[in-house]
Amino acid sequence: MNTSLLLDPNDEDAIYMLINIKLKKSNFSKVKELTEKFEVVCSLLCNKTSSIKTRLNEIEAKEKS
Repeated sequence: MNTSLLLDPNDEDAIYMLINIKLKKSNFSKVKELTEKFEVVCSLLCNKTSSIKTRLNEIEAKEKS
């Protein structure tokens, strides 16, 4: 995916997949960074933004407790 993003930095599918990977690895700062970029470049998967934010908030809440 990183190679795909190097070739096409606005590849929303690759960004979305990378966000999912970073969520699973609890890399919240990278998820936030990628989500901001995703919101700018999305055209087909824009509805996934709220899902990403919800999942991020849920994971962060679990980490804090």
